Amino acid sequence: MVQIDWSKESEEDLDDILSYLSKSSSQYANSFFERVHEAIEYIKQFPKIGRKVPESNSVIGKLFSILDLKYI
Repeated sequence: MVQIDWSKESEEDLDDILSYLSKSSSQYANSFFERVHEAIEYIKQFPKIGRKVPESNSVIGKLFSILDLKYI
């Protein structure tokens, strides 16, 4: 299993996303957090999972592909 280290910026970004989502629905914010956590666990166990994302060669690209999210 690989280790994933979150940068301070990525932690702050996730906090900002969750804060924004919780303004509309704390349930949706919690659900999103769980999806992110589960996706990170999959990536840790299976680092080659997911597809290559043209916008990124990093873990975040895999995370977005697993969560079926799009870059803005």
